[in-house]
Amino acid sequence: MPSSRWLNADKSPFQLTFVNQVKRCAEMSRKLRFFKDQISKAGLLGSIRPVSQPDIELEELEFQLGEHEHELIEMNSNSERLRQSYNELLEFKMVLQKGF
Repeated sequence: MPSSRWLNADKSPFQLTFVNQVKRCAEMSRKLRFFKDQISKAGLLGSIRPVSQPDIELEELEFQLGEHEHELIEMNSNSERLRQSYNELLEFKMVLQKGF
């Protein structure tokens, strides 16, 4: 299989860097869609108008999105475990109530 260097032999280093930046932006876009879906599932309304903030560097935005995604995934996992524990305890409570 030919190496990617050969496949991109006609591309300048700038074009290759640009491709990587587009991939990074696509990944950040995926994370933003994930956040939007989670907000919708929670029944929360998003901001009606965008909040004006100073410009942020791509690297900082990428880092913040990654951190928030990790935290949200962890929260979802914890929430699922809590729901399962609650259901088990509710079942035990019903068994105890029926037994007495």
